[in-house]
Amino acid sequence: MPNDTMGLTLGEAANELRVSQNTLTSWIKAGRVPYIRIGRKYLFSAEEIRRFLRGEYQPPAAPGGKSGDVA
Repeated sequence: MPNDTMGLTLGEAANELRVSQNTLTSWIKAGRVPYIRIGRKYLFSAEEIRRFLRGEYQPPAAPGGKSGDVA
């Protein structure tokens, strides 16, 4: 897994998770996986993806908005 703290692309994160990009996109929309969205681009923290794989990621409760969206 890359050592980047932030900057895995959708394809790189999908590869690390061993799922298709479509599956990862569905997980994003369902709030199941940690991400940051800048414009139309999704970026993923390598450390957060590791936490997700270990089952340590707990989606934040975000009333009134989607987690991860950046204006």
